[in-house]
Order: sequence, then C-alpha cells, then structure tokens
Amino acid sequence: SGVTYYVNDDGTMTRADGGTINLRNNNPGNIRYGDYAKSMGAIGESNGFAIFPDMTTGTNAQTTLLKSDGYQNAPAAGGYPEGSVGAAIYRWAPPNENDSGSYVRSVERKMGVSADTPMKDLTSTQLENMRQAMANHEGSGSPDWVPMGTMSDEELLEVKAANDLAQ
Repeated sequence: SGVTYYVNDDGTMTRADGGTINLRNNNPGNIRYGDYAKSMGAIGESNGFAIFPDMTTGTNAQTTLLKSDGYQNAPAAGGYPEGSVGAAIYRWAPPNENDSGSYVRSVERKMGVSADTPMKDLTSTQLENMRQAMANHEGSGSPDWVPMGTMSDEELLEVKAANDLAQ
C-alpha cells in the first residue's frame, strides 16, 4: 500500500494512506504525468502517474482526454475499428502494460455499449459511463485521508526528500 502527501493551501498536510494509486492521486484514469497532465492541473507525480489536487480536476482531465482527437480517432487495435471505444481503450491501456482485451470487455459490460461503437457517436452519458468504467478498472480502493496538521520547514524537507510530494 502506498502513501501520497498533499500540502494544503493553509499550510497543513494531508496524507492519503493505502487504497489504489488512481484514487490516492485524485487521478481516476491513471493519466501519466507529463505536459498534458500539467496543463490540466497536475501538481506532482507518483510512480509516473499524475497527482491532481482533487478528484474533480482528475476527472476533468480524464474526460477531456477521452474527448480529444487522439482518442476519438484512435488507430484500429485489438481487432477494433479506428475511432471505436475498443481502439480508444487499447490506446489508453496498451497491451505492453495491460491486459487490454480484458480491459475492453470490462468497460464494454459496464457501459452496455459495444466496443465497436465509434467514440464520436457516444452520448455525453455514455462517455461518462465509459469514463467511470475505466476509472473502476484502474482501481477502486479508497485511501484513508489523514489530516496531519502543520509541519516545520525541516519536517517538510524530510518528507519531501523521502517521498513524492504533491504541493
């Protein structure tokens, strides 16, 4: 089980203890840290994944990415046609890192829409159902959110040195 630390606006700290990394990082889709994540409000990274300041920001980043051309027109993959739900999931969760076929079947079941369906044909409700199904597939273990109060500058430096710290 992991830990993610947050420095709050008032200078106090909160520790997200345990749970799955996507929920601990307020990153339901496990978006990789990089230029896109930073442009969507990421405040740090843990194990290569973006840390967002809150779940609303992480959810917005996931939804926006699914609406982007790269996912709306994802190249054919895994036997799914270009621009389809299945192709988008293969792009999101490539076979070199995931069991992409299992991921597609899981999302397809939860969405109630064929993985052959073009992304551009999804209603906003279907896209949100897809986003939620993907988030659930990425991980569903909620962390314990532990308020830690304020820390001295020395204590903060020790925590920063020992951990990936979002601030």
